Amino acid sequence: MNRSSTDPPVIRPAVRQRSVGAAFWGMTRRVTVMAACVDVLLLVLFLAFDQPLLGWLNLVSITMYMLAYLALKRRRNALALALIWAEVVAHVALGTLMVGWESGFHYYLLMFIPAVAVGARGWMLAAELGALMGVYLGLHHWVVGHGALNPMQPLGLEL
Repeated sequence: MNRSSTDPPVIRPAVRQRSVGAAFWGMTRRVTVMAACVDVLLLVLFLAFDQPLLGWLNLVSITMYMLAYLALKRRRNALALALIWAEVVAHVALGTLMVGWESGFHYYLLMFIPAVAVGARGWMLAAELGALMGVYLGLHHWVVGHGALNPMQPLGLEL
């Protein structure tokens, strides 16, 4: 079959998949830097609102994001994703348990849904979404039933 000069160029799937993958991992590296910067701000905020445990937890978070960034640069993508998942789930859990559901920490779990939907297939998609839902609902059940361990000052919740 002859191609005319007006036909769109043919993109071979392997080339397209590599470019999509490279874009995804490049975006993930940038996100780790942004997340570490946010954690610097949260460190100051939590210390200002008398939440020292959550404040210092951000130092651990910053370190985990730095390690994830280095892992991504070395193409240790699975390690980087494990670090990112562990950081977010631990941060969400501790934040929600410490200051309560009203703090909105649980919303960070919802940010994983698009990444999971794009990156996982079949039973892995169901397993990852199920894990997110389990953590989300478990935190809600616990905090609603038991209350926050160290509620934040009202001004902190309004910000």
